[in-house]
Amino acid sequence: MYFVEVEGGQTTLIVTPENESILIDGSSQGRGFSAAGAIAAIAKMAKVEKINYLVLTHGAESGPGTSPQSIAMLPVDAIVSPARNRKEAALRHTSFLQPVAISGDQHLAVKPGDHLPIEGDVDAIVVSADGKLLSRPLPTGGNVNTFCPATPDTQADSSEHARALGTFWHYGRFRMMNLGDLTWNKEEELMCPVNRLGKVDVLAVSPGPGQRSSSALVHDLTPRIAILGDDARDGSSPSTYDILETAGSLKTIWQLHRSDAAGRNTPDSYIANVGNEDKGYYLKLTAHENGAFEIYNSRNKFTRKYEEPYSFGSYKWETR
Repeated sequence: MYFVEVEGGQTTLIVTPENESILIDGSSQGRGFSAAGAIAAIAKMAKVEKINYLVLTHGAESGPGTSPQSIAMLPVDAIVSPARNRKEAALRHTSFLQPVAISGDQHLAVKPGDHLPIEGDVDAIVVSADGKLLSRPLPTGGNVNTFCPATPDTQADSSEHARALGTFWHYGRFRMMNLGDLTWNKEEELMCPVNRLGKVDVLAVSPGPGQRSSSALVHDLTPRIAILGDDARDGSSPSTYDILETAGSLKTIWQLHRSDAAGRNTPDSYIANVGNEDKGYYLKLTAHENGAFEIYNSRNKFTRKYEEPYSFGSYKWETR
């Protein structure tokens, strides 16, 4: 898994043992083509010649992940996005897909409970999409979440962030959660009163104000590491750092970019880009079926290994 900062957001390129490639979000706005170039360079280094699945976590007005500029750099077999029931959202989504569809790309509209059609032992299940959430616990979840009573509701968010497409990744005993920019109240619905997901090794955290990364989510998922998609201008809020740092399971916070927004940063060894400008440095995570993994910082060549977990079991999805 290659994590790269793109216009303040986090883009993830995943390459499976069967050499299928999945890109979670792309690039957009003024730096779209330069950011897409960085993604294409990482893909070339990873010997990826095309993207099998481009997963869009946001609707058309929400920035990174909605622009076809990454597609201009790399061929894409299929675009994965939330199934839309509201007419206005469908119109926005169609207007985005139109310039892509003429190249023959396939569009997969997904809903919670669907699996991405990935070959082999890597599995990704949709847990949130278009404001809807997973209806029943995964085989890894189902426990009563004791952190729910102390997690207050926040102001309702009617933006595209509350309708973000979230995915739970599973490879043997290794697990990763990427909820896009799903907001606090939606996280609570997914995690309370029962944790429908289970435990994870890696939590991909999107930057922004204190409207996500609730204690009900972070503390009961018990992530071993968190990867923050910060940039030099925006970053995770102080409250997000507070919640992450009080998670007893967390061993390390990794950042894609040093940021002043939170008032503090993880040590430089764990930051991909430390200057004001994005130099295109990335974090590379290599996962193993026994649950062990290591992360490599392309800026300083620093690598940290995480041993296999003691408590996680290996699951096969009943619905796949």
